[in-house]
Amino acid sequence: MAQGLPVRGCRAGRLTVALCSTLAACGLIPPTNLTIAAEASPAADTNLRRAAELIPRLGDPHFQARDAASGELSKMGIEIKPVLAAALKDADPEIRARAGRLLTAVIEADFQHRLAVFADDVDDAQRLDLPGWSRFKSTIGADRAARALFVEMQRAEPSLMAAYDQGADAVAKSLQLRIHAAAATAPMMRFGGAQNVNQLSTPRVAALFFVASDKEIKIGSDSAEEMHTFYYFPPAFSMALNAGPQSDLLKRILGAWIGRDASPDTLETNLQVALQMNLKEGLAPALAGLQRAGLTPQAKMTALIAIDKFGGKDHLPAIAPSLKDTDVCRAMPLGPNEPIKQLEVRDVALAVSIRLSGEESTKFGMKPIQQNQILLYQPQTMMFNSPAERDAAFKKWADHLSAAKKTTTGIKEEAKK
Repeated sequence: MAQGLPVRGCRAGRLTVALCSTLAACGLIPPTNLTIAAEASPAADTNLRRAAELIPRLGDPHFQARDAASGELSKMGIEIKPVLAAALKDADPEIRARAGRLLTAVIEADFQHRLAVFADDVDDAQRLDLPGWSRFKSTIGADRAARALFVEMQRAEPSLMAAYDQGADAVAKSLQLRIHAAAATAPMMRFGGAQNVNQLSTPRVAALFFVASDKEIKIGSDSAEEMHTFYYFPPAFSMALNAGPQSDLLKRILGAWIGRDASPDTLETNLQVALQMNLKEGLAPALAGLQRAGLTPQAKMTALIAIDKFGGKDHLPAIAPSLKDTDVCRAMPLGPNEPIKQLEVRDVALAVSIRLSGEESTKFGMKPIQQNQILLYQPQTMMFNSPAERDAAFKKWADHLSAAKKTTTGIKEEAKK
């Protein structure tokens, strides 16, 4: 349970998250995701008693009396929440309506106040906590910038972040709903409009990626695919990823999502983003992807290139089976008026194996491989002009491996002597 944060105005008895969640589920109040300090005080008791006296006046026949009672209650703090919550069951509809509005305002004001206190506690002197903060702190960061982004995420997705205190099932259910709602909003970003921008802010997208990256939280393939939308819309998120004060933090969040490898259907797109953003977290899903049955040739190519970019020579054994994969991942002419050539998965595996071994592709009869900002290589520069050219290159590579093996064996035998 998160440690209590200072209550605005005074201290009050503990008010459970369960009560807030129940009221929020009924649509009566917004969700709250902070616990409240457990100490009581004379001032809190006084306000509670006064609030209890004022509740009946919310239904007074005279408007001025009702308005005066509402005004006085609105100046009190979170300590009167139990009284307002109880008033939601009053027989008088006027009392119920006014109590509901007051309860919403009181909780929201206290929530914003406590978020500000949390944001200012940069040195963690008060050891304050919020749902999800422990994981965020250990995986993303805990400095002033990280804490500020986390607070923005709390404000952007309070219901989702609050679910962290309610168990994995509650988080999974909330996450599915929030992803779907945000994904439905994202396409409208193409048509502009301030309203759409506000609905899908960078902190909101960051919150979705952060929660979705938690491997303890179940996420379906449909939801994982919907997350792809946020790579490109809203544009502000893409811009913040590439440059700006939050770029590194957002890349860590995105890297954690890609590293989760939530669905086979999302692998290729995730790896393309990892390559573009230089996210080393793409290595693990790339290695795992090559071992999956049914992976598309295009996805295999992307996985091999990701292993090349983020891996090393010790990953050559993981690539070796792909040297026999004849699936076609690209087909195109190499020049004007030329016949279509095919790029097979094994061609990519050969190029990657040569590069990771520290050798030059031209040594084995391949063309000089040109660089590509997105996929690391220009695919057409890994193509062969003919089957005979391909066979010759693979034979040279096999001979190279055989010679290297003999050399290694000889060195080991000499060492034994």
